[in-house]
Amino acid sequence: MIVPPPLRQGSRVRVIAPSGPFDREPFAKGVETLVNAGLQPNYSERVFTRSRGFLAGNDDARLSELQDAIDDPDIDAIWIARGGYGATRLLHAIEPERVRRYPKWLVGFSDATALHALWAHAGVASMHGANVTTLNGWSDAARDHLFSMLCSEGDSAETFGSGSLPSLEYRSPIEEKRESAWQTSGVVFGGNLTVLAALCGTGILAPTSGDKRLLFVEDIAEPPYKLDRCVTQLQASGVLDGVAGVAIGQLQDCGKEALDSLIASFYSASVRAVGGFSVGHQADSSALPLGLWATLTAPSDGQATLRYGSATRG
Repeated sequence: MIVPPPLRQGSRVRVIAPSGPFDREPFAKGVETLVNAGLQPNYSERVFTRSRGFLAGNDDARLSELQDAIDDPDIDAIWIARGGYGATRLLHAIEPERVRRYPKWLVGFSDATALHALWAHAGVASMHGANVTTLNGWSDAARDHLFSMLCSEGDSAETFGSGSLPSLEYRSPIEEKRESAWQTSGVVFGGNLTVLAALCGTGILAPTSGDKRLLFVEDIAEPPYKLDRCVTQLQASGVLDGVAGVAIGQLQDCGKEALDSLIASFYSASVRAVGGFSVGHQADSSALPLGLWATLTAPSDGQATLRYGSATRG
């Protein structure tokens, strides 16, 4: 797995809109946040177009924008403007080898899950984090966490310029008693559960190596029966084969029983799962690297943890 180089002062960021349309005000505030972080964002006025009421322009325009960003060796990161829907319509036209040719960070969440799957299939790590239109609404701590993982101020050994991502630990705030403790490791993949289910059958979720995998999922405004339907689809499609464990993030507006129900859905699919990690659609969501090796630990009494070791950048 290639880990893209760190972003630095002046790094060039291409902002693209492969999914749904959005309002200009939150977009402008998000771009300003990138500038204040010392980055150089650029984008085409095309991102403000709308098509069919739910797409940020027609497929050809959105695909061309994505391809140009992938193929440009002078771009250091691709940052998604907004989620919604539409990225899945572009996957068939992008060869994974193109992503690997000039590896760069992909940053976004929600519908960006489809593109994270493409990056994983290409063997390039990516970052599940705030879209441009949500950056300004994220908490200060969440923004700082995102930029700290992506950016380096120089070549000091204390910064990412040392060549490695630091060790990271995510701890579920939920204190829980379990029948038995368990621990497992694997390469983290995933994102929004509904989008992942929609990718079943496309081949993009198939592992490209024999490594064990850890699945991360989150969602918003989906009742438990729909979440269960997604898990059933993942199981029936073979996506859960080789998955060593599942880390469940935020299930915003999914109901108070959603987490317990979703854990039960995975256990019924013969996959162990723990939940409560602060990663997802909420304003306090932590950023989460995808494509890196991590260890998921569920003690018999207490909080579950997802722990990454250091990873050498490509």
